[in-house]
Amino acid sequence: MGSQFFFETAANDALATLQSSAPANPFSTAAYVAARKSMGYDAGVVGVVHDPDGAVSGSASYFKTGTLRRLMEVTSLSLAAESADFWEGLYAVCREKRITDLLIDTFASPSMQIPSLPGEISRKSRQEYVLPLQEVELDRVLSTNHKRNIKKARAADLTVRRTRGIDGCRDHVRLMQHSIDRRIGRGENAAINDDMAEYMSYLESGAGELFQAVRNDTTVSSVLVLRAESGAYYQSAGTTPEGFEVGASHFLIHSISTALKQDRFIVFNLGGADANSSLARFKSGFGTTVVPLEAVSCYLGSAWLKRVTTFAAFARGYLRGTAAGNGKPERE
Repeated sequence: MGSQFFFETAANDALATLQSSAPANPFSTAAYVAARKSMGYDAGVVGVVHDPDGAVSGSASYFKTGTLRRLMEVTSLSLAAESADFWEGLYAVCREKRITDLLIDTFASPSMQIPSLPGEISRKSRQEYVLPLQEVELDRVLSTNHKRNIKKARAADLTVRRTRGIDGCRDHVRLMQHSIDRRIGRGENAAINDDMAEYMSYLESGAGELFQAVRNDTTVSSVLVLRAESGAYYQSAGTTPEGFEVGASHFLIHSISTALKQDRFIVFNLGGADANSSLARFKSGFGTTVVPLEAVSCYLGSAWLKRVTTFAAFARGYLRGTAAGNGKPERE
């Protein structure tokens, strides 16, 4: 089957096509693109039209220009990447826009093999933990540890609050730091992006919603969920020490899964985690399926420019560190 590459600016028609091509992908919604644009990015849609049926596979793409370097980022790679036409077209766009740094991420992407790319400087194997909501009985697929923690949380009279408000967002950022501190204490490599304006961009655009576990009017666990028509994505989370002691995070994720299933969502993607980490064990305990993925970074600029500016410095400036940088989920 043949295919034809396309690139369009992120106008209404292109965004409608993107959404309809991936109704379960929260990174393919007009609301998510609007959130990224509010953070200062230009946006487009890249993909292929398949022959002879005219089916579309597409991804949102983002652009940012610095003093010396120009970024192009594909946050959630689609099955268009299985076509050689896609990569030829993508690199043509990079040449036209004089892109120096190309980032290929696979948040909520289908599992696929990314070919060796021109200018490739790094490649990371990663995995996401996906819960097929309509195919499982949520209570039955829980691990024994998760069942015990959920029971403990219910005995502690935890309730769930849903919000897009600024107070909830402030709590979310504060609780994220508690979770990061615990992971660092266990010797894990972890960091957060504490830019509250970024999280408010998701909430105000409608791309995301906060689910929070509350005890005695105090938020003890919080999850930011990105939403599409039929799929959701765990973008970031945090839990206080008190919440940790009573199983609040287990209770909250199970409650979110139940609510999404009742709303007829087909998938809840709990995001990524390093293999064998505490976060991976936590996400696996909900009965998730592991999806193997890759992420690739490419440098397309000149040798002299690479000498005077490093990719790491560029990434720090534009992606704000190693966690949840500028519109993307917590990095594993």
